[in-house]
Amino acid sequence: MIQLRYQLVFTSRAKKDLNRLPASLLDRFTKAFEQIARDPYCGKALKGELHNLFSYRMGDYRIIYQIEKNKVTVIVLKIGHRKDVYK
Repeated sequence: MIQLRYQLVFTSRAKKDLNRLPASLLDRFTKAFEQIARDPYCGKALKGELHNLFSYRMGDYRIIYQIEKNKVTVIVLKIGHRKDVYK
């Protein structure tokens, strides 16, 4: 069986968000990004205005991303605490 691996692309906003995270969480986020690259549909499909986006849950933090299936790419849009990330 061939396992497709999606390429992760980070927006400038996501890069800033990542740099603001506590250093203690970076290892967990690295593992989360590896999981998303293997299976981008592991996250939750969002509804409403964010209907074409997905959210990957990591405790109180979320990774918001968009899947471009025909380009085999995942665009990471935002990373942050669940109370702020959906705004």
